[in-house]
Amino acid sequence: MFAKKFKLNLDSESRHEAFMVFVLFASWVISRTVLLIFYAPTVNPDTGTYQLLADQIAQFDFSHYNGQRTPGYPLLILLSRNNYFILWIIQSFMALGTSSLVYWLVRTQTTNRLSALSASLLSLMALNLLFFEAAIFTEIASASLLALTCCLSVRILNRDTGIGSVLALGGGIALLTLTRPQYVFMILWLPLVIVFFARQRRWAVALIVFASASLPVTGWMAFNKKELGSFTITTLLGYNLSNHTGAFMEYAPDDYAEIRDIYLKYRKQKLEETGSHHMTIFWARKELLEKTGMSEVELSKQFQRLSIQLIKEHPVLYLRGVVNSWISFWTVPNYWELDKLKSRHLSEALQWAWKIQQPVYRLFNALFILISAWLIWQVIWHPASKRDQLMVPFIFSSIVIGCSVVQALAEYGDNSRYFIPNQPLVIATVIIAIADLARRWRPVRIK
Repeated sequence: MFAKKFKLNLDSESRHEAFMVFVLFASWVISRTVLLIFYAPTVNPDTGTYQLLADQIAQFDFSHYNGQRTPGYPLLILLSRNNYFILWIIQSFMALGTSSLVYWLVRTQTTNRLSALSASLLSLMALNLLFFEAAIFTEIASASLLALTCCLSVRILNRDTGIGSVLALGGGIALLTLTRPQYVFMILWLPLVIVFFARQRRWAVALIVFASASLPVTGWMAFNKKELGSFTITTLLGYNLSNHTGAFMEYAPDDYAEIRDIYLKYRKQKLEETGSHHMTIFWARKELLEKTGMSEVELSKQFQRLSIQLIKEHPVLYLRGVVNSWISFWTVPNYWELDKLKSRHLSEALQWAWKIQQPVYRLFNALFILISAWLIWQVIWHPASKRDQLMVPFIFSSIVIGCSVVQALAEYGDNSRYFIPNQPLVIATVIIAIADLARRWRPVRIK
């Protein structure tokens, strides 16, 4: 009798789980089919830089290599045989994988299928994420790798310390960093998290993760040293920092008079046309290269040296830019190109839907920041026995907050776009926190 009842319960659980998976898969098929029919792949000047590195890797010819891009996304372009429609489809499958991982993360933390399905659908059906699948940028690949890295971290901290899982985590961190360098901090941060939270073999696991994550990245930096003379992940740091220091470039010393004056000329022009000085370097770059005779790598190094000097001399101005940059990170942008949408009615419906979605996702971000602050406080002051209960959401929060800070320190430009890969993780964290609060309050309501 007991065996029969257990079998019935097990069958019921399986049916419910299968239904959740079906809803997720059906939502993906319907939404992506509609987009494939009415939309087209989108590109911008950044796309060309990834394509250039993909071509250089394919031909094994680095005579014109400038070190601006890392190899993660160019390898994905090569996997698609340089066909952007195929790449779009690959990225759509990646989005499905990301949502499935979000489902698993929330399901294992809350034991609630409805919470898990809600989180995965909020990730899958977010219009800003959906349209990025058709964009030849790194956002969707980065989101997928970030979710995979988080899942592997959770498994390891839940005592799955097999060598395969540990090496996979290190490899995932490396691939994520070589796709989006803003995640380089995870090479050190996740091993520290393992040391802090793990119950067994913590130092051995942490060292293996660190080594397997750092070796591929160090190898890429060594390649840049050989080809360009710079031991760096990317040569764009000088350009990126100029987006901060460009706001007070007039304070540059006379040693940098030539690049200072050219930059200020284009800054004035960009302010008049756009109201913002961000990305002035890319307006001024052509003339800077012509007048100085420098290469791209040399010019970026020169701006890096100048920016560091300006930051040291004017730290308050720099920090003001960092704060504004950090705030802009959370604004939830949408980079769709609706003029490419072949249906006017669909375009109008999507615009209406985004007017509802964007405030919802901004609310998620606000809640996430509050939850993160609370988690940090709890982890610092709670005893180890209670820290374990906060482990998973704390890891998610620390990764996203870390990314936001690293990005704000290095760049003041399109920071809201750099948030996009983190959006599924933010959704998962907030849903887990809400489910936990509901579980805590339920007994009070019964009384």
